[in-house]
Amino acid sequence: MLKSLKESKSWRPFSWLYRKSGLKSVVYSRSLKKLVRTISIEDFLRLSNPSLVLKRKSAPYNLSMPFQIESGPMPFEDQQAMLKILSFLDPNYVFEFGTNWGVTTAIFAQNTSPSCKIYTLDICREMFDEETIKKDRELNMVLSKENVGWAYKQLQEASKVKQIFQDSLKLNWKEADYPDFFDIIFVDACHKYNYVKSDTENSIKKLKTGGILLWHDYYPDVSAWTDVFRYINDFAKTYQPVFHLKRTHIAAWIKA
Repeated sequence: MLKSLKESKSWRPFSWLYRKSGLKSVVYSRSLKKLVRTISIEDFLRLSNPSLVLKRKSAPYNLSMPFQIESGPMPFEDQQAMLKILSFLDPNYVFEFGTNWGVTTAIFAQNTSPSCKIYTLDICREMFDEETIKKDRELNMVLSKENVGWAYKQLQEASKVKQIFQDSLKLNWKEADYPDFFDIIFVDACHKYNYVKSDTENSIKKLKTGGILLWHDYYPDVSAWTDVFRYINDFAKTYQPVFHLKRTHIAAWIKA
């Protein structure tokens, strides 16, 4: 039906609205063959991957925060999935694309060993002029330098975190004193296709064998952030298997 409408003379007045409303992206995304399979977090952690060493942490999960954040934190189910992964892997090094208020960073800091080092990268409003910010939906969500990472800075574990201010497209692993490899890398920065692609490609280079790459804002029903959905399904054409963690907005991949 849509194909017939596009070929008709009456289509032209609607073509601009079709593109700008995001409907074009949704229709295109839903036409793709989905290569990402949905499984439970427990099944994901039980995968028979010889390079994935599961180590259950004895300490209980900690989601307690001595503050309230009105916007930004992941849904509760996503946080629970993240906690289970941290509990099993007990990582030494974690990298996060996209700090925002730093709630997820705080979860990393509170639920890893005292020796774990967490690197979190983000941009801040001071890096752009206001006119540029107004024109870009994602830049409108960017915080001031003072507020980026505010949540984790309230914790005594804040000393485990290294904050990086940089456009992730310009990330060069050789420019700073990063560890050789990370155990977990979490991609949750800019949701545009080229950013998700670049952040993922950078992640693969620094993820250890048996390490876990996680993407946030993966919606299997393509109801939001269609570029994230599109890229992860494109990624899955080459790097199988890729999973969507059931009842979450998280996609995951283990580096074999």
